[in-house]
Amino acid sequence: MRGLKVAADGIADYVDRVVRRFLAERDAATDETFAQWAHRADEEALQ
Repeated sequence: MRGLKVAADGIADYVDRVVRRFLAERDAATDETFAQWAHRADEEALQ
C-alpha cells in the first residue's frame, strides 16, 4: 500500500494489524469498504 514493502515472513502480522485497524476505525454506519477506508486512512494506519 502506497509503496510499503513487507518481507514475506512479516506479511501475516502486517495483514492482521491493518485489518484490525480497519475494523476499529471504519465507518460502520455508512458500510465503509476496506478500499474506501484505505484511501482516507493516514500512512501510519497502513504500516
